[in-house]
Amino acid sequence: MRSIYVFLVAVILFGLVPVQVLAEDQPIHVILNGKEVVFPAPPRIENGTTLVPFRALFEAVEMEVLWDGETQTITAEGNQEKLQLRIGDDNATNNGQTVELEISPQLIEGIAYVPLRFVGEALDYLVDFQQSEGSASIHLRTSALRLPLSRDPYSLDPAVSNDNISYEPLIGLFEGLVRSTENGGIVPAAASSWEISEDKKSYTFHIRSDAVWSNGDPLTAQDFAASWKRVADLNASLGADFLSHIDQVN
Repeated sequence: MRSIYVFLVAVILFGLVPVQVLAEDQPIHVILNGKEVVFPAPPRIENGTTLVPFRALFEAVEMEVLWDGETQTITAEGNQEKLQLRIGDDNATNNGQTVELEISPQLIEGIAYVPLRFVGEALDYLVDFQQSEGSASIHLRTSALRLPLSRDPYSLDPAVSNDNISYEPLIGLFEGLVRSTENGGIVPAAASSWEISEDKKSYTFHIRSDAVWSNGDPLTAQDFAASWKRVADLNASLGADFLSHIDQVN
């Protein structure tokens, strides 16, 4: 009777949850910030862990790589990070701190492979597994914004920031209705389109249907209107000077 009870619990807990299982011969694509990483040999699955050729991965994340053939040690440095992994060693180091690996780096047909998830998470990337029929992709997206600032920002609230130092991280944290291109052009951002009245005094913006806040809540025209009005009311930020020429926001 007890074995039947255990079986039913297992079905309830696990039977209704889709489990991602990747065949070892299934093609794997590694996407870094929207761009596929090209490897000299295909990524592999070993005991459920994705392994990739080390040099292509580290160079893709702009780290300098050193291979010590005598000790079979990989050292990667860059972006204020230093990682060390050794072939056959279940432990790696991240800025001097020992980290236990799910699987040790391996040397296969003359190519050193490293665990993808360890490298991605050690460098503050979000690692997202996506599987479709016949193939799978592992997306690495930047989760940390690093900027060389001369001092701490005054504020990361765009309504009250009043200095150029604060402006640098703010443009990376927030998206406006439009954005400028490298050539000085204006292209849609949170707004999908806009119209300008004949007298050039009224601008009507249409918010993208898929625009959301960072927590997934829908982003609406009312959100923009409320933010602009708050900036104008506070009259404390750099943006307030620009808004002083606007008569009304609806």
